[in-house]
Amino acid sequence: MRTGRGVAVVVTFTLLFAFVADGWAADAPAAPKSTAYKAWPFNSAEAVRRQTETATALGVPVRKEVDLGDGVKLTLVLIPAGEFVMGSPAEEKGRYNDETPHRIAITKPFYISTTEVTRGQFAAFVIAAEYKTTAEQQGWAVAVRNERVERVPGASWRKPGFKQTDRHPVVSASWYDADALCRWLARKTTETVRLPTEAEWEYVCRAGNAGAYQWGDKPGAGQGWSNAADLTARKIFPDWTTFDWADKYVFTAPVGSFKPNAWGVYDMHGNVWEWCADWYNAKYYATGPKESPKGPAVGAFRALRGGSWFNSPRDCRSAYRSGGTPSLVDVNGGFRIVFVLRGK
Repeated sequence: MRTGRGVAVVVTFTLLFAFVADGWAADAPAAPKSTAYKAWPFNSAEAVRRQTETATALGVPVRKEVDLGDGVKLTLVLIPAGEFVMGSPAEEKGRYNDETPHRIAITKPFYISTTEVTRGQFAAFVIAAEYKTTAEQQGWAVAVRNERVERVPGASWRKPGFKQTDRHPVVSASWYDADALCRWLARKTTETVRLPTEAEWEYVCRAGNAGAYQWGDKPGAGQGWSNAADLTARKIFPDWTTFDWADKYVFTAPVGSFKPNAWGVYDMHGNVWEWCADWYNAKYYATGPKESPKGPAVGAFRALRGGSWFNSPRDCRSAYRSGGTPSLVDVNGGFRIVFVLRGK
């Protein structure tokens, strides 16, 4: 997950609970005919128009807040249904073979958290659920030590090896930890809560943009949009391949520090990798269903998207795909969540 191509592999942690694929609500409403958008790509004004029109048609707000307890809030934004081209064109610089472009329909609108889950939000879950994370159970995580990223005994989301506040994205969260938070929040709110699918994630990230990044095709135009490997980080990690601008952060940045995309979603490129619901499969999206695909039924690795503070321009592109064992606890790994709309 941190460097190079391919999936990240660590020693698989003994599962404390089994994943049950029950996060797909049958009562989620289909998009009204007036909001079954097919045109692609589209500009930021059209993105906002689709959001507003969908919210009006369904009688729901564009943005909503969820109370996690003790005054800790989670903000979500409505994503309209629609179609898009997932993957990257042959001419995109740095593309990989598992990014075959294909048209996908997201058939139902949904809510997604506007930012990655923060350390403060994750702490609210841990305290309320009396939850012990994968890293804390196994006694180690991949963390920063002596200006190196390596396996560190005693490291966890509480001790990543650099300073964080409650506004920073939680790191060293395994897929199991992310799924556990979703299940806890589903019980708390009586709503269906889950991780985004890969297709949903890329659809949200692009927000109508067909380029390599949500700001376009040129990596150098991304200053102010993303916290990724940059000239600031190169001062400490001189061997890294970086963007040619300085974002002022070596490690994670507080969520929402950079520009949002057209749908009001922050940090889809960089900051931390984001777990998706799917099992990773190199060919699935080129050969699988074209409407709201959920990923393969089985696999060894869970999908990861978006790149991180650690990653080069190539690995932070909208179409870039990676994966890790569900027990992976890496210092640049986090997540965001989806709320499924109930039927009306």
